[in-house]
Amino acid sequence: MAAATALLLCSTLLGSSLAVQAQISSSEEYRLKFAFLYNFARFVDWPADAFSSPQAPLNICIIGRDPFDSDLEQEIAERTISGHPYVTRTLQANADLGACHLIFLPAASDSSLPAILRQVAASGAITVGESAGFASRGGTVNFVLEGTRLRFEVNLEASQRARSRISSRLLSLAKIVRQ
Repeated sequence: MAAATALLLCSTLLGSSLAVQAQISSSEEYRLKFAFLYNFARFVDWPADAFSSPQAPLNICIIGRDPFDSDLEQEIAERTISGHPYVTRTLQANADLGACHLIFLPAASDSSLPAILRQVAASGAITVGESAGFASRGGTVNFVLEGTRLRFEVNLEASQRARSRISSRLLSLAKIVRQ
């Protein structure tokens, strides 16, 4: 399991996209998306004030129902990035998101986007969604299916507002969109 997950995580960085089976199951789709989330966090330069201490956790916050595999979440909880342990938290849209670094909004939570963007403005948080037009409406990263491939779009303006810099290595794999 750990070796397969590590291989999956590495493959997200080496290819421009991951091939998705024509009839991919929901659980497989979310395993891929979680691998992307993990890697997004690795390729962001967070603002200096994004962490309360050098050992403070990197919080991946999921709004609403958590669609991800709890085994994957547990596996990344044992890893660190620049000394920060990963923590996955499931929150409601009206929760305080101030401690979140990466915020995932499943399609069902899409209506919460305007309020969430107002709440996390200039906090350093990267928002990630999966709804059509998510990035062009102000989200930072959006998952999109193009044919049989899972890809992602990035809104650089949203990243700049969040004061977080996305690595050029990650951007080279993305489609850049504007608001």
